[in-house]
Amino acid sequence: MLSDEQRRAEYDQLWQHRNDPQFNRQFQQHEGQSYNAEDFDDIFSSIFGQHGRHSHHRHAARGHDIEIEVAVFLEETLEEHQRTISYSVPVYNAFGLVEREIPKTLNVKIPAGVSNGQRIRLKGQGTPGENGGPNGDLWLVIHIAPHPLFDIVNQDLEVVLPLAPWEAALGAKVSVPTLKERILLTIPPAARQVSGCVSKEKD
Repeated sequence: MLSDEQRRAEYDQLWQHRNDPQFNRQFQQHEGQSYNAEDFDDIFSSIFGQHGRHSHHRHAARGHDIEIEVAVFLEETLEEHQRTISYSVPVYNAFGLVEREIPKTLNVKIPAGVSNGQRIRLKGQGTPGENGGPNGDLWLVIHIAPHPLFDIVNQDLEVVLPLAPWEAALGAKVSVPTLKERILLTIPPAARQVSGCVSKEKD
């Protein structure tokens, strides 16, 4: 039997959410055990959070952060550019469960020189705070799209140059593609790998 009206009200809330996956997980952990008041409180708090009971004692809470991936082409890293992004902001009910999602669109600036895996913070664009708390943030995780010519190695670009045997042995000037234009690269004799030997001559 339930000892008081408050516990009865909490039981009714549990019953209303009996089909929620989190409800089933919590009761499976206690399967085959006898229940006491402390067990009931633990289950209720784990499903609804501490703010699900004693709602008149709520405190301001910061909203959740949201993280989304943004694909960027290698050529786009040369300059700052505008990007329109769309994402969904979850709205939580009083029991900490997602009630609905609100679609949102933002115009953002992607700075020049971004690298793979870099995180860009957009303050206050996450989920709303609770009881006057601040909003969470939106984090953009940069993903550099694969390039047909260049490989990214740390902060450098690598490209494979086809050379004739005599060019590799004796050295030569060869035309090399870059992200902006083709340039002439001086290949020293017997070189296997060339770095930082770019001339200013254009093809």
